Amino acid sequence: LITLKYYDWFNQKLYFVDWVMLKAAEDNITIGDIAEYLTTSLIPSTCDKRSYFQSLNEWNKQIDAFDKKFPEKNKQKQEPKFLFCEEEATLKNKGSNDDPICKINYLEYKTPMGEDYFFGDIFVFQLNPNHPYFESLKPNSNKKITNIQEIVNNNKDKLPLQ
Repeated sequence: LITLKYYDWFNQKLYFVDWVMLKAAEDNITIGDIAEYLTTSLIPSTCDKRSYFQSLNEWNKQIDAFDKKFPEKNKQKQEPKFLFCEEEATLKNKGSNDDPICKINYLEYKTPMGEDYFFGDIFVFQLNPNHPYFESLKPNSNKKITNIQEIVNNNKDKLPLQ
């Protein structure tokens, strides 16, 4: 039994997603299998019930469409759609339980879920900002920023910025 969490880097929030029962020693399940479960089953079937999955489902569809339209771009970079890591809390001083440390270990899709992972381990996934889809996006217009700068420049005496 493992815990899945989703880190939404657009909103800088971490969400509990699901408990997943694995029989890893028998099935040779990998992180890639969990990614497949997310994209084909969990996200599409629960996006109506969870608001944070609605936007993730849209990103998922856009990235899939990009990969179909430009398969050579992702072959060059070989970046997966999601990044996975194991969230691991340890203690500096085990005698007194003082000074907790949180370690984040990134995992590749081919990483097996063998006996190295134990009951209750926590795995966090997020969209991969290094995927070529995100490089293809054009930045938004900076009209609003320009307007704010003009307002600040024209009203320097009125704004308490000092």
